[in-house]
Amino acid sequence: MEEPRKHTRHKVMIPAEADTAENPVPVDVVEISIEGLRLQSKNFFYPDALVSVRIKMGRNITFNGWTVWVLDKYLPEGHVYHTGIQIESITDAGVGLIGTKRIEDLIDEILGSAASRRGGRG
Repeated sequence: MEEPRKHTRHKVMIPAEADTAENPVPVDVVEISIEGLRLQSKNFFYPDALVSVRIKMGRNITFNGWTVWVLDKYLPEGHVYHTGIQIESITDAGVGLIGTKRIEDLIDEILGSAASRRGGRG
């Protein structure tokens, strides 16, 4: 079966904070690509909800987008939700709004930062 996505998805485990119209909640970013994020959380995000996801890596990076799908997951450590976010815009606290041409560089930087937090293990 052919992969329907245009861009490579990267498996990561990055602590973050997600915010809808309600209070911010802790999440883990478990996949990242140029067009989207997969979040893992104990909190449910409604489909079609506008979500802001903040990753702290020396500065705040905020991914703004829409919830496009939600799955129930039952892991050994308990029930969680996996949520797919389609990215509409990205803001870097250090430089402002990230343009399309810089997104790949930012993803590479995030992947490098995540790898260094794990001690260089891939």
